[in-house]
Amino acid sequence: MGGCRDGCFDACGGRDGGDRGVNGERIRSARKRAGLTLTQMAERTGLSGAYLSEIETGKKPGSVSALNKIADASGIKLNEIFAGTNFPNDEVELLEAYSSLDGQDKASVLRHSHALAGISQLRRIIK
Repeated sequence: MGGCRDGCFDACGGRDGGDRGVNGERIRSARKRAGLTLTQMAERTGLSGAYLSEIETGKKPGSVSALNKIADASGIKLNEIFAGTNFPNDEVELLEAYSSLDGQDKASVLRHSHALAGISQLRRIIK
């Protein structure tokens, strides 16, 4: 999956930034459909209004955690934010599942995913 070490993803189009503004527009639209102002969204998510505005306008990427909070507060699923981007559905499902875990379970998932990646690399070398 694309992203930086702290789980940031380009909120405007996935890994390579394609389709700039798609997710930001979806986020703003979902917020407005929920009848929320930026201030109300900030209160519900614990994120600053300035940061939310930057995500909505595509000026800043959103972390998976931030996008998940935004989706929850807007009453939508995370996959709706990523619809129309270059993120495959299975990766979005993994992000949703991962976001719902506590810290210890997240650490366990990361250990297992690193092990699986190592196995995959070995298979390519052996072939």
